[in-house]
Amino acid sequence: MTKKHQAQQFDLSYTYPLAKQLSLEIGYRPAWEHSQSDWIAMRADSADDYDILDSTLGNIFETTFLTHRRRLRMRFHGNDKSEWGGGNKLRTHRKFD
Repeated sequence: MTKKHQAQQFDLSYTYPLAKQLSLEIGYRPAWEHSQSDWIAMRADSADDYDILDSTLGNIFETTFLTHRRRLRMRFHGNDKSEWGGGNKLRTHRKFD
């Protein structure tokens, strides 16, 4: 039984000041993920030997995903060192077979 999972990502962001207490943040995060598993399940035969492959219980797969996240956020910096913000994230996900 083998299970493998690999992932790589990085986050890139830029903050643009709009006013003394207001800024706009733009961000981008691409990610790559690869997973594979070759877990198999065996079923007992009439002699109680586990040598019949049961494909309904196995988990054999290999997948690769490429994800792009884009972020737009408005930030308000208060006088008491508090920070308020709100924004939107958009994520697209693509599976490669």
